[in-house]
Amino acid sequence: TNIKNCQNFAGGFWLFPAKRGIVWFDEETLIVENADDEGRPQLVLINAKTGDLTKTIPLKLDTQNLRRDGLIGKFDDEHVLMYVSLYNDDGFSINIATASLKTGELTLLVERAGDAQLIGDQVFFSRNDSLYVANYDAETHQLMDAGEPVLKGLFSKYAAHSIFDISDHGTLIYLPGGVQGAKRRIMVNSGDGSQPTGLPDGPYDNSFSVSGDGSQLCTTRLRHDGTWEVWGGTLDPPRLRRLVAETDADYCYPLLSYDGSMLGCTKISTSINGEEGSYYVVPMDGSKPKKMVTNFSDDQQLDITCFSLDNKRLLATKRDSNQRQKESMLVEIDVETGEITEFLSYLGGATLGQWSPDGKMVAFVTLKTGVPELRIYDPENDQVHTVSHTPVIRHRWSKEADGQLYLIYLSDTQNLFKSMVNMSESGELTIGEPIAFAITPSENMVISKMDNRGNLFSIEKGEDEGEPNHLVVIENWLDSIDAKKK
Repeated sequence: TNIKNCQNFAGGFWLFPAKRGIVWFDEETLIVENADDEGRPQLVLINAKTGDLTKTIPLKLDTQNLRRDGLIGKFDDEHVLMYVSLYNDDGFSINIATASLKTGELTLLVERAGDAQLIGDQVFFSRNDSLYVANYDAETHQLMDAGEPVLKGLFSKYAAHSIFDISDHGTLIYLPGGVQGAKRRIMVNSGDGSQPTGLPDGPYDNSFSVSGDGSQLCTTRLRHDGTWEVWGGTLDPPRLRRLVAETDADYCYPLLSYDGSMLGCTKISTSINGEEGSYYVVPMDGSKPKKMVTNFSDDQQLDITCFSLDNKRLLATKRDSNQRQKESMLVEIDVETGEITEFLSYLGGATLGQWSPDGKMVAFVTLKTGVPELRIYDPENDQVHTVSHTPVIRHRWSKEADGQLYLIYLSDTQNLFKSMVNMSESGELTIGEPIAFAITPSENMVISKMDNRGNLFSIEKGEDEGEPNHLVVIENWLDSIDAKKK
C-alpha cells in the first residue's frame, strides 16, 4: 500500500536505522530483497563480480500480520538479518529476524531491537540507547536469555533504537548522544522570531496542521513503542489532548479544515492480508465518532492536502503506482461516500492542491517546465495562471485583515516569498510580483505550517536534541566485556 502523506509506514527510516538496500554477504555475494511477479517476498542473491543473479529464495512468514521492513546484514553463514514489525494488542514493535538462505524461513531472533550482531555464541543487540548481550544457541537458533545491558548512551531517536558495529578484532564503534526528540517544542513566529506557544514539550513527530485562523493545531505524537497518535488542541488556552489513537494501529499526518472543526488523518495497520491503510475524518470537538472515508489501494497513491470550505470534500494528489510526478492529477474525495472524482489534469502534473480561503481558486505545483512551479487554477473559467517561476517546496494561502489574498511559498533555497492575488468581479485574475516574506524559519525547525494570516507555526528540536558530530571507537572493547563476566 502506498500512502504518500504517511511517507514510510510506521514512522519512517529512522525507526529502522540499520536498514540496508543491499547486503554484502561474502566477497562474492550481494543480497537484496524484493517481490516476484505475483508480489510474494523473496531474497535475491547476486554475483558481486559479474552482477548476475545466482539464486532466488522465497521468504516464508510465520504470520501474515508480520511486516518486512528491510535487510540489516549477515548473521551467520546460512542466515541474513531482517527487520520485521508487528501491530498487535501490545502496540507496535520493531523486531529482528533471521532469514534462512536455504529454506527462506523467517525466525524471530530479538524482540524490540534496532541492530544485532552474532559474535561467537553471543548476540549483541541494541534497544533504545542501550547495547545488550545475550547467549545464543545455534542448535535451536534462539537466544538463551533475555540479555543484559552492557553500555548506555548510544544515539537513538525517540521510540527507536540505536546502531553499532563490533569489528572482528573486538573494536566497538557507535554514535553517542542517548535518546533524542522527547522534548520538542511547538513554537509560533509572527515576524519577531520563534516564540513559545505555551503548549507542553513532547515527542512530536514531523507532521503538523494548523487551522486557517491559527487558533487550533494538530500534530503526531509518538508513544514509547513507536506508535503514532494524533493530538490536537487550542492555543488560547494552550491545551493539547489525544484525539485519535489505537493500541494496534498508527494514526498519522493530521489535516485540519480551514475552520478547524474537522480533522483528517491516515490509519496504518496490519491484518491477515498484510499492510492496510485508510483515511478517516472526525469532528475536532468529538461530537461524532471517526468515519472512514476511503481505503488506499496498492495501485495508486493519494496525498490528501486540504478540505473544501464546506468540509464535504477532500482535495488530493493522485498518482498511479507506475506513473511519475509529471503525470499526477488533482482529485476530490467525497467525505460521505468516499467517491473519487477528477478535479484537475494538467500537462506536467498537478500536486499539493490548496483551496483559497474564498473557495474560488486552487493553488497547486506543477513540473510542466521541469521544475516545481506554483500556479493557480480558476475552476469557474477553467484557466491556469503562473504565480512564480521560483522552484517551490510548499505553499499556503494568506488572507490579511483587509481581505487581501496572498500566496506564501517556500522556495528550494529555504526563502519565504508572497505574491498578491486579486480576482475582479468579471473573473479576471491578477498576480503580484513575488516579494520577500518577513519571517525567517528557525534553524532548529523540524516541520512548519502557516495559518491564513501568515503566522508560522513550527515544531522545533528540544535543547537536548542534536545530531551526533563524532564517532566513539573503543578498541579491545569485546575483551573488556569478557573480563567483566569473569
